[in-house]
Amino acid sequence: MNVLGDNTSFSEISGIDLWISRYFHLELLKNQIFPILLNWQRENGINIEGYQFYQLLWILVVAADRIRQGHPITGYPCASDYATIQISENLYSHLEKALSLPFTADEVYFLASYINGLSLTSLPQMPLGTIPSNTVIHTFLVNVSHDLKLKLANDNKLYQQLSAHIKSFFSLLERNTTFDRNFYKELEEEYPAICRSVKNNLYILERSFHRTYNENETAFLVMHIAAAVSKILTERQDFKVLVVCDSGPATASYVTNKLKYYCKIDDIDTVSSFELNDYLRTITPSPNLIISFYPIEGTTIPMVIVSPGLPSGDLSQIQEKMYTSRKDENNILNKRTAVNSSLVSSGNPSSILSPDRIALDFSADTWRDALQLGGNLLIEEGFVTQSYIDSIIRNVEINGPYFVFWPGVALAHANVNSKSIPFQASLIRLKHPVAFQNDLNDPVKYIFTFIASDTSGNDDKIVSIINLASSPTLFPHLDRAKTPAEAFEIIRRIEREI
Repeated sequence: MNVLGDNTSFSEISGIDLWISRYFHLELLKNQIFPILLNWQRENGINIEGYQFYQLLWILVVAADRIRQGHPITGYPCASDYATIQISENLYSHLEKALSLPFTADEVYFLASYINGLSLTSLPQMPLGTIPSNTVIHTFLVNVSHDLKLKLANDNKLYQQLSAHIKSFFSLLERNTTFDRNFYKELEEEYPAICRSVKNNLYILERSFHRTYNENETAFLVMHIAAAVSKILTERQDFKVLVVCDSGPATASYVTNKLKYYCKIDDIDTVSSFELNDYLRTITPSPNLIISFYPIEGTTIPMVIVSPGLPSGDLSQIQEKMYTSRKDENNILNKRTAVNSSLVSSGNPSSILSPDRIALDFSADTWRDALQLGGNLLIEEGFVTQSYIDSIIRNVEINGPYFVFWPGVALAHANVNSKSIPFQASLIRLKHPVAFQNDLNDPVKYIFTFIASDTSGNDDKIVSIINLASSPTLFPHLDRAKTPAEAFEIIRRIEREI
């Protein structure tokens, strides 16, 4: 039922919800229950996504409203198993504490019957249908990029693979697919910095897509990041090999060519045992690996002893040594200097914002008013219509403030139907911050509003505005700006420093 009267695909799943919410004055109750439901899932390791999540949310809202009005369910049969009843009791115990409402045993049985049917339903799981997933995933990657000081946010292959994998999670869960319980622990031992960054930024995915990721599922996200990091580090890290050979130039040439072909090593020096000590004293940097036909004492450089013919077993040893020297990404990442942080940035701020799309010290009473003010700057330029701003507001009403990714900053946007809309953005600073009902990042003082179709041509600009919005150094300077032109110059300067 499309009670909103428009033709957008968005309204097909949102219209009736909004009408019920407003007509029966349930918005405040829904906003109270929404975070409780998310936290309950996280605490109990329960995953309910997409349409099922919204259905469960509305069951709880209606139940709370009925009980508040004195109309609890009576005489409902207990047909569920004991474990499901316990889960339902646990959820209602969270609501009782927050809402000060008594939920009867019959209410618990009714809720259990719904939860019990979740594993049997064939309803499509579409958590990405109403939320612009490209911005959410880009934001996740930008934050991880900042943590690791590596250029991951602009890795299109990583973005495509991660996006496809995140979407695939939901169909996997429908089929009750299980994951290796030891998988994450192994990754945590090998990639501690990557695991720490992924877990620290999971809230972006969880709050936007209304689901939680346990450690086994998180492992797959870590794998994608680790693969991209390994690729970057392999490309940057010069791997130098020293071959110690007293058998003449023919043998040295044979070994060198075989290393280049089978081990993909380009930087290879060859010396005799008589030249070795002088070589090691003068060469900078030292080789990463020594390959010799006999043991050599007095050096701490990793070494592989091989036969002159370099058989497959020797090649495997060399490859293993190469892997060992590169696998500790955490140590490599910790050696990155501040110079490398410039690799995270992308785009040109002048192509994202202009002084006439920046406004300072607007007054807004609510988050809806604030979103409208940010949208007005784009409407006045003819970049968007009022219906797009309405869709942003409706999206927040249904999905919550999914784009309040950082303290005090919102990145307002919604899906667009057209595939040919170019990127356009505005920025407002509020005179008095407003609450978006986001317990982590309220209140919001700065709102970036943008529109862009989900195309590769817009990806760089989306990443650029995410870099700006996530910059910890931008907003202290913007707080002191007195004019839009001054704010714009600050943005340009900060962009060069990110």
